[in-house]
Amino acid sequence: MIQQIRRAALSVHLNVSEACSRKSAVERKRFYEIARGSVSETDAALDIALNPGYTSRERLAD
Repeated sequence: MIQQIRRAALSVHLNVSEACSRKSAVERKRFYEIARGSVSETDAALDIALNPGYTSRERLAD
């Protein structure tokens, strides 16, 4: 699960960076949408980690 969260979080950064290099608004939007999907994936994985007690909200806030 840690590796999945790391991959998704890295994907956010890389897709935003890729979007910034695109000249076409349509292409930029596509990469921003992919980044937003990775944000959602990261958020969902962190929620899942909270449920069985793998981590705590306090620990995530650090």
